[in-house]
Amino acid sequence: VLISPGGVKPQAMFEHIIGFAGRGFRVIAPSIPDTLDSFEDYSAGILLIMRQEKVGRAHFFGIGMGGMIAQHLVYRY
Repeated sequence: VLISPGGVKPQAMFEHIIGFAGRGFRVIAPSIPDTLDSFEDYSAGILLIMRQEKVGRAHFFGIGMGGMIAQHLVYRY
């Protein structure tokens, strides 16, 4: 499970992270730098993390802007 927080820091998603991890999922909850300013930049960053962590496929979970980033990833890639 890749939790895409958008404008929210992963600490705010702690309950969701623990819930998924407790069910046996590997959870990645990146903190996205404020310097990125487009969905393309966010998506590229997420894909880079996935490659670095050797994640071939993932379930995405996002709220607000994180949900929009997840949709962009699905649409674009």
